[in-house]
Amino acid sequence: MVYTQIYRHTFEKQAVDFGYTCIAAIGTIADVMPIIDENRMKIGDGVTNIPKGMFYGCTLLKTVIIGNNVTSIGDEAFFITGITSITIPNSVKNIGAFALYSFEIENIYYLGTAEEWSLINIDQSCMGDEAHYLTKITIHYDYVPQ
Repeated sequence: MVYTQIYRHTFEKQAVDFGYTCIAAIGTIADVMPIIDENRMKIGDGVTNIPKGMFYGCTLLKTVIIGNNVTSIGDEAFFITGITSITIPNSVKNIGAFALYSFEIENIYYLGTAEEWSLINIDQSCMGDEAHYLTKITIHYDYVPQ
């Protein structure tokens, strides 16, 4: 079975707690979102869409690696998280409003070129609208995961 959608749920100690909520998926969490450790997560290659507010308020989540088949990151998907770095594949075509708005984020690792990044439909408020906040984010193009 191929999983193409992930959902946000609140559980009582049934999944991994990232601060504000717990994350689960259709099927087992391991099939779609392998947990690297308590602060890092890889969203599996079977996922094609990260819905609105998926990780909203997950303040303990520090690192996210997005799978190679994700094409859309919904509004507020990573809003007010503890993320300091995120890896985004060049399959992503849309990034919603406040999707990457986290006061902690410092590095975006993009698996494509700067030209490919410029072609993504990115909402103007994707990373917030505070100029001082945006200056501390570095986008690393042509990133090759290790």
